[in-house]
Amino acid sequence: VSITEKRRKNMKFTPSYLSNLMIMMTHKDAPTISSLEEIPTKFAGYTAMVIQGTTHVQYINNLKTQYYPDLKISPRPSGGVIIDAIASNNKIFAVLEFTEYFDALKNRRPVKRQDVYLNSTKEELACVMSKGSDWDVVWKEFLTPEYKTSMRYKQIIADNLGSAFLRLVR
Repeated sequence: VSITEKRRKNMKFTPSYLSNLMIMMTHKDAPTISSLEEIPTKFAGYTAMVIQGTTHVQYINNLKTQYYPDLKISPRPSGGVIIDAIASNNKIFAVLEFTEYFDALKNRRPVKRQDVYLNSTKEELACVMSKGSDWDVVWKEFLTPEYKTSMRYKQIIADNLGSAFLRLVR
């Protein structure tokens, strides 16, 4: 899960195992934008979908406030549901995790990453532990910054997520 200060109040996290960038995703036939300022014109009539209860909700609300006050926002229970909607409707966009985009590409879904800068949208992913767990000590010894730059770590990422994923996140 993504590490947030709110979540830290109720649970412990392992050290981050992966940075997960947020991206804007649309149907492959949607217009291409190169800046957020283009949203109200090129995405006029679009609906923004967001995974309910995630950090993305605040980000989409900020986009609405800053760039597109008339934007319709539609919460959904998961990224998979949103990707299904994007694949069948070219009038939807979403801010999702890079891993969701990669999975959509891997499954040959008709999606496109919009090449816009989403400031402050890099999240760190980690495993969750209960507040009472003492496993955080072991995780900190294992998942060090040095280990995360090692060839062994990169091989594990490639073996489990694919070498294409590793190339995209570099």
